[in-house]
Amino acid sequence: MNQIEHDLNRLARCDVVRYQADADPHIEDPLGGLLSTEQLAERDLLVFQCLRQRKIPVAWNLAGGYQRPLSKVIAIHCNSYRTFRAIWANPLS
Repeated sequence: MNQIEHDLNRLARCDVVRYQADADPHIEDPLGGLLSTEQLAERDLLVFQCLRQRKIPVAWNLAGGYQRPLSKVIAIHCNSYRTFRAIWANPLS
């Protein structure tokens, strides 16, 4: 189990989770420098999948991202949105 899954397991009894899909950790961000675009996408996928599997509603927002050009930040945020939509598009059964 990775750290994200471990942390989400601790939230299993929550009524709702607020997730801040931050772009600061991106490797090209002057305040971050940790994760590639692919790793950020994997982070979002794990968070959204784990919450969906546990039937925990998620309220999420986009945050951060200080790299230039701004189009790089927008692309990261668009990836988060597409991932959320792919996981949460269908009603819970």
